[in-house]
Amino acid sequence: FIQIAVMLMGIALVCIAGYAGIIGLWRRQQLSISADIGTRLVSSGYVVTLFSGMADILGVGSHPLPGLPVFGVWQARGMEIGLAIIAIGFIMMFPFRQKKKSDISLNP
Repeated sequence: FIQIAVMLMGIALVCIAGYAGIIGLWRRQQLSISADIGTRLVSSGYVVTLFSGMADILGVGSHPLPGLPVFGVWQARGMEIGLAIIAIGFIMMFPFRQKKKSDISLNP
């Protein structure tokens, strides 16, 4: 249980630090719709990861309490899906800028 809890707290710290770092790239600009969706995907992915990791503790896993909680294959797959959702959310949060016509010069 302690190993799973520490792993989930580490993932939470990565999500918080990643959010703060990427929001810092926006430099006082308003977030785009894609970035807003990305922030929600990061938080939703963490909820999926948290629920998958704590499935045995919550009583929905393959080894419910009072037995010894075991990090099984299905929990690992659930966490992988949650981490993939988090990664997609972070990618959507990056401030991609389109080049304006005034930025394109004809002379190299």
